[in-house]
Order: sequence, then C-alpha cells, then structure tokens
Amino acid sequence: MHRSGTSLLASWLHACGLDLGSELLGEGVGNERGHFEDMDFLNLHEKCLKANGIGCGGLLKTEPLQLSDELREEMRTLVARKCQRAQWGWKEPRTCLFFDEYFKLLPQARHLVVYRHYELVIDSLVRRRMKNRLRRTSKKPWLKRLIYALKYQLWKRYQLPSEANQYLASWIKYNQNLLQLIRIVGTENVVVMDCRDFVTASVPAFAQLQDWGFVLQRQHAENYVEPSMIADNPSQEFALDASLQARAASILLRLQQLAIGGAGASYE
Repeated sequence: MHRSGTSLLASWLHACGLDLGSELLGEGVGNERGHFEDMDFLNLHEKCLKANGIGCGGLLKTEPLQLSDELREEMRTLVARKCQRAQWGWKEPRTCLFFDEYFKLLPQARHLVVYRHYELVIDSLVRRRMKNRLRRTSKKPWLKRLIYALKYQLWKRYQLPSEANQYLASWIKYNQNLLQLIRIVGTENVVVMDCRDFVTASVPAFAQLQDWGFVLQRQHAENYVEPSMIADNPSQEFALDASLQARAASILLRLQQLAIGGAGASYE
C-alpha cells in the first residue's frame, strides 16, 4: 500500500545491488530521498487505471479492474524485456492491484511485502496531501493563502471524515490482495515485514534473499532510515467506519502473524 515504507525498502535493496530499473521516479513531497519506482511499470499501471476510469494514484475502493488484450500484451512484453536481466525486481505500490496478472507471467517470482498500520497510512496520506497544497499556495498572494486556509478548515471539518474512510478502504483492498498473493505463492516465496521493524527485519530478509539465490552486498539498513519521516503514532484521530476498521484490524493481525523480526505485533 502507498505510504507503507515501500520507498525505504526499495532504496535499501537498490543500495544492496538489486536492479530496480534503468529509470526510477525521483524525489517528491513525502519521499524526499526518492521513490525508487521503475517508470516502465509506473507508466503501465497508470495507463491501466486510466483505462478503468480510475485516478492514477490507484486509491480505489472497488474492483475488478478490466484489462484489455492490448494492455495484457503490453504487460507481457514489459516483463519479458525485464527478464533479460540476471537478477532484478521492481517497486510500485499499484502492483498490488494487478498481482494476479503478474503471477501468470512470473509464477516463480519472490516477493517482499512491507505493510504499515492503517491509521498511520491514513495519517500519512492526509499529511502528504496537505504538504502538496501548502507548497502550491505558499508563494501565492496573501489573499489566496487566506482563502486556502478557510477552504482547508471546511475540508477538514466536512470532507476529511469521508476521505479518511476512502483511504481505509484502499488500505483494505491493497493489503487484502497481498494476503491473497501470499496464499497463492506460498509463504516460502514471501518475506513480510512491518515498516516500523525495517532495520531489524532487514537482517533475516537479506538472508532469505541469499537463500533464494540473489547475489547482493548487504548494506546497513539504518543508514536508509530518516526517523522524522516515519511516525509512530497518528498526528490526529479519524472517525473511521466501524465495519471497515474491523476488517482492517483482521487483515493487520494476519500480516503481523506472517511478519519477520521486530515488535510489529505489539501495536495497539
């Protein structure tokens, strides 16, 4: 899921020597050190979402996504081209929405799954949205800044509760798909970690990569962590739908049971 530490994990893998693509998405608000997303996969996924009438962010509540024969062929061609490399991978959160298609193309792939508590993901998405808006308006005339401040207060009071639940529904869809993936490929082909346990989990994760046959040079994971960018608690409370929250809590518990290292299961 977006805002779950995928860029952190990918930055470390890239430093260890894993080929993540020739053109990677650079820095942005909330990812000042870079996204480490293969632009080939990112562009293809956004094209697939657009064909389904969905925003390129992929924060959707419903499925199924329909892929035309042309899009499936484009996906197949891309994977075939990437497979010409000796050892490679990619990071792109929207992959969660197309895991069944990729499983058909890469049945022997190995998977690194990173998750984050749904409240922290919602909080991070909201804060990133506010940072983006602030950046766009910071150089505007004072009157426009005042109007923006008023609009923000109205949005926070009347729209934020609804949008927070939309983010929660997206968290459920992404992580539900990840659990389905794990069931299909088997736990022996997956490493699962809590974003907050990245440093401690990186040691057994790297050992598993070696057991899988990857030839990499392990880097100290703590060198890739910016503590100020990883919150331990939400910055605010959200009025979340009880039924959605119950589903999310069940999914979270299952991910915690599958996770390696750290103390992720202690979160309450």
